[in-house]
Amino acid sequence: MIAPESPKYLYSIKKYKESRDAFEKIARYNRVRDYETRFTFDTEELENRRQNEGLRLVSTSWNGRGEMVS
Repeated sequence: MIAPESPKYLYSIKKYKESRDAFEKIARYNRVRDYETRFTFDTEELENRRQNEGLRLVSTSWNGRGEMVS
């Protein structure tokens, strides 16, 4: 087996999917049976929340009379 890139390194450069994949390969190599692959990293969750909040701002528009319209 070729060793995957360090999950810690992949996490640090925000490559979350690749980091999860590396953890999964390591778990399989170590014969972990009940490894859960559906998880979200803490910083990944924060980024998702920030993106969703930003999208809400995009949905408002200017009506030309000094008022914001949702």
